[in-house]
Amino acid sequence: MLKLNGCVSLGVEGLDEVMPPMLTQLEMNYCPVSDASIEAVAAKCRGLRELGIMGVHLGDAGAAAIGGFLQHLQVLQLTDSRNLTDLGRADLCSLPVSCRVSSSARSFDGRGSGLFGARSTP
Repeated sequence: MLKLNGCVSLGVEGLDEVMPPMLTQLEMNYCPVSDASIEAVAAKCRGLRELGIMGVHLGDAGAAAIGGFLQHLQVLQLTDSRNLTDLGRADLCSLPVSCRVSSSARSFDGRGSGLFGARSTP
């Protein structure tokens, strides 16, 4: 597990230096990271099982990277999803059905309605 909570000077280059590709748990809560940083994390650490990004202003590009690269994710914690459009929410809904997405307000278990609304399953 790598905990970078509250780290104020994280950039794409810095993240690349400190993250091993086989990382399974990462917390970047309340770090001023961009969607580009989230994309770099998701592309490098595709085996992540838990990702904490509470207080991070996640946008559609970051959501697309999470939904596209992190297909082993079991837990996603976030609190600020106001920058997400329906496109970003749809990308997060592409996470495995077993993935638990939670926020401080409500949870989304991947099987129905919740933080991101209804989700269809095959």
